[in-house]
Amino acid sequence: MGLKEALLEAHALREVADASPLATFGLYRLMLAALQWAMPLKDLAAWRAVWKARRFPPDALDDLARRGRLCFCLFDISSPFYQDATAKPFDNPVSALVPDLPGATNIAHFRHSSDDRTALCPACCARSLVALPAFCTSGGSGKQPSINEAPPWYFLPCGTSLFQTLMLNLPIPGLLPDWPSAAPSGDVPTWEGHTSGPGPVGFMEGLTWQPRRVLLKPTENTEAKCRLCGAPAAVKHKIAFLKGRPPPRDRCWEDPHVLWRAERGARPSPVRPGREPAASDWRVAPRAMLADDGPPIVRQIRELVRRGDVFGETLPTLGLQSFAFYTRQMRYSHAAVTAWPLPLVILAEPEVADALRAELDFAEVLMKDLGKARLWAEAAAHVGRDESWARWQAALVAFEAQAERAFGRLIAEVAAAPADAARRIAAWRRALRGAAERHCCPASSALRPLTSLEADRRFRDRLNRAFAAGGNR
Repeated sequence: MGLKEALLEAHALREVADASPLATFGLYRLMLAALQWAMPLKDLAAWRAVWKARRFPPDALDDLARRGRLCFCLFDISSPFYQDATAKPFDNPVSALVPDLPGATNIAHFRHSSDDRTALCPACCARSLVALPAFCTSGGSGKQPSINEAPPWYFLPCGTSLFQTLMLNLPIPGLLPDWPSAAPSGDVPTWEGHTSGPGPVGFMEGLTWQPRRVLLKPTENTEAKCRLCGAPAAVKHKIAFLKGRPPPRDRCWEDPHVLWRAERGARPSPVRPGREPAASDWRVAPRAMLADDGPPIVRQIRELVRRGDVFGETLPTLGLQSFAFYTRQMRYSHAAVTAWPLPLVILAEPEVADALRAELDFAEVLMKDLGKARLWAEAAAHVGRDESWARWQAALVAFEAQAERAFGRLIAEVAAAPADAARRIAAWRRALRGAAERHCCPASSALRPLTSLEADRRFRDRLNRAFAAGGNR
């Protein structure tokens, strides 16, 4: 299914899916940039007209196919898709295009191969190219990362169909005055062959940013198979893979899908995952949903909800997918996709959202206190990272897992009955305390030279102080 066909049938399709989370998110961003290019929305009225039609206008998609006939050709001589026709020399293996392939110094996971045996089919080449703007990392020879520098967390609101998902992620000019990247003048996608010049980086330019100058050279008469999908390969020899556009540090850019964190005395920076998946990662997606300064596209949906004339009287529950790209020494280590409910009724109630966000803050402070209790226990027992430390680690991971499930239930219960939020939050606090006592008390009681009773007493005292402080927040 091609780009035009997917957009024509978007109302009947559920979602975009690929074996690689990087390609999945890259395909969503490509579709968004193509839609903004084909049918730029001038204001909320124009957005509402398309939303009520429940499908994209066929004439706009016909125009997209006509204008993009050459722009979306993978091996076009003058303007190949997401590539630079002037790039050379061809001195990089094709595996450089796919971060999760074990080529050169990349980390080998469950797939083992060598550079001279790796080949890709046209479809996998295209899927890898569209992942570069969001997930490209630093490399050798002065190669800098992409527009958001080290890949941050990305958050994608999702509807019940591909059409709804794409519409919810398109910028609406004028709806968020504090989002300069929504629709600046002169915004163009990368396939037009030029940039929009000085000023804020626009939606289309940012989503199609080219951190590498790539050129693929098709291989003729090859019997090789694609290393990713097994289809007949089209690219086996070396490719051009050079440094491209550096991050726009001198221009304003606010990615629509990124949660930004303002540091004191410094410019805001994206929230990024750690080197490895952590048990505490679950708190990031709810924070993106509930924060007043969350991702611009989530803030835009909140504004649509508060205007009250888009979703009707019964507010639906959308989804919020988070995409994480974990790196080790700037090399691909792990990619993960998680899904959380996005109840619009909570976005419509600022007081309820504030109360839930306060519970996230409390859970984070509680985890820090439990971490300090672990350090205190190690010092008191005169032990290092031995069996007792491992027991603490396992206890904290189990506690985080139970806290995640309890917070998911809290969101669902509050969405069903916002007026009952205070009682539901009290029940969540009791569940959180019960989880801490169930998992962490036994780990503290096993420490020596403290007796189990003394260790248990000290841990419960610390837990009481943490919950007392949390109740005063």
